[in-house]
Amino acid sequence: MKIIYYALLSILLISCKLSEKPEYKALENITIEEINNKVITVSAEALYFNPNHIGGSVKKIDIDLYMDGVKLSKVNTQSFEINSQENFRVPLKAQIPHSKLFGTSGKQILGNLLNAALNKTVKINYKGAITLDLGAIDYDYTLDETLELDLN
Repeated sequence: MKIIYYALLSILLISCKLSEKPEYKALENITIEEINNKVITVSAEALYFNPNHIGGSVKKIDIDLYMDGVKLSKVNTQSFEINSQENFRVPLKAQIPHSKLFGTSGKQILGNLLNAALNKTVKINYKGAITLDLGAIDYDYTLDETLELDLN
């Protein structure tokens, strides 16, 4: 009986591959989603590939959005399921309060934004960490990437 149990357990473990860390590919698709009288909503996507036979979820996001070294906002995402053996995108959204752009700490940023408006792009830096949960294993990814936001 023990032999059958161990044989079945071995087959199960071999068939459910969970030995590879999901591959981080890129941060992309940065856009301005909305501008209203209180905030500017900026979105981007972190692209990954899950090579494992088991899915999971995004456990934690601790990312800040910067421009010219000044923290503008925390980045948020909606929880969702990660499929097995597929590419997946983690949607990242940040709401930048107008006070960050026009307040006392924002004077330099406002000047840089006006200059960027003439150039039609601005550089946005995403700094922090994303934790993915696959089964009983957590995978941490440090993110420090700068994207150009097209102001057209």
